[in-house]
Amino acid sequence: MKSLDKVMELLAQFTLSRPQWSLTELSHTTDIPLSTTHRIVGVLKEHGLLAQDPQTKRYRLGFGAIDLGYRALAALDVPPLAKPIMRRLSQQTGETILLTVPNDTRDHSVCIERIDGQYDLRIHLEVGRQVPLHAGASAKILLAYFPSEEIDEFIHRVGLPKVAPNTITDPEALKENLATIRQQGYAFSQEETNEGAWGLAVPILDQRGQAIAGLGISAPTSRYSHQAEEHVTKLTQEAALEITRLIGVVPRGGGRSYTGG
Repeated sequence: MKSLDKVMELLAQFTLSRPQWSLTELSHTTDIPLSTTHRIVGVLKEHGLLAQDPQTKRYRLGFGAIDLGYRALAALDVPPLAKPIMRRLSQQTGETILLTVPNDTRDHSVCIERIDGQYDLRIHLEVGRQVPLHAGASAKILLAYFPSEEIDEFIHRVGLPKVAPNTITDPEALKENLATIRQQGYAFSQEETNEGAWGLAVPILDQRGQAIAGLGISAPTSRYSHQAEEHVTKLTQEAALEITRLIGVVPRGGGRSYTGG
């Protein structure tokens, strides 16, 4: 049990504010002997829970840790908890509300729940539809909270194909947009996945500040205005915080803000 405690203590050091560590730093911070730290880190690396930068030799969480997090998300029964709140948000805005998560290969967003808007003219998005993570607010809100290394890997693997007139296909422009999303705490898009549509989405964050799902709105461009964007952003952020509390996560900052950082 003491050995397991040491493993968990080492893993706990890898945070959003300090994602990379050297062996010496880990040993010094945790008071675990360097030889023991070396053995534990070696095992974690073999299982993909840690990865080592070939240039700096520093360690970060590996894709095995990401996979564990995704499996934990799959065990959460989010849609039934979120649906009443999504229904209320649709009534407040009149628009279609979406709940999205990353797919198994983490290169597309998947719509797992939808509440249709009240207008005759509305955007129809099927539950189960997959959209590349770089296209549209409800997809980009997920990608924005990926670790930077995984964002780079996604861009290299997918190649940023054009889905609609305004899809971002330049890697540097996408990274800049994702940084803005994290800073302001919401994603906005216009005709990135469908012509004649705009969207806005906010993250549902876990305890570490990772996006486990996205809560979004989709509407025709004919009903867009800056005032509508501001109004919808506030309501959607409030709804996302409510869903976050229902799934047992205490929002960072006491739940007063949904800015990323």
